Amino acid sequence: MHAVNKGVRAWNWATGKTKADLANYMLTVAPVLESMGMIGLNPVLGAMASPLYLICSHLGQESNKKQETLEEICAENNLMFDPKDLYASTHKIIGPTWISVGGVVDLEGTVSNNPMYFVLGTGNIVRGFSHYVMRADYLPPRKSIFKRAKEKLTEKLKEAAENSKGGLVPKPQPSSFMAYKKSDI
Repeated sequence: MHAVNKGVRAWNWATGKTKADLANYMLTVAPVLESMGMIGLNPVLGAMASPLYLICSHLGQESNKKQETLEEICAENNLMFDPKDLYASTHKIIGPTWISVGGVVDLEGTVSNNPMYFVLGTGNIVRGFSHYVMRADYLPPRKSIFKRAKEKLTEKLKEAAENSKGGLVPKPQPSSFMAYKKSDI
């Protein structure tokens, strides 16, 4: 969980988005990979499983939004209650399960030498890691690194303009080539 917390912190620092946003992006990618893998392995089973993957992702995303809302309320009001605890048992069971299933499916891909197993297994693993992401510490939304950098640069440019009195670049002084002596060159 330490590595997941660090990853979520890096995500929040770089993009300014929350862990629920990251987990929901992962749950958006997972059914695409899983559906591609299932359809590649067996089109009939893939056609039946694809809607189930989408429904699982949708329900997971809704749950993530509820958890994030509760965490925001608790953080704003300095409540001792941690909503992460409500969802922790679910995430602790479902996350490793999906990752294990994905690992077994990937192993089957190496045995059968069929790349569709890897696609399906990768989707399962991504879905599993989304549950680990939701177990990470809550971090409030913030400005992305690009917005912060732009604001800082604008601030520095204004500060430099004020300090240089005439502008950022000093005006060149007129000088004639003839003003130099031979000894100066």
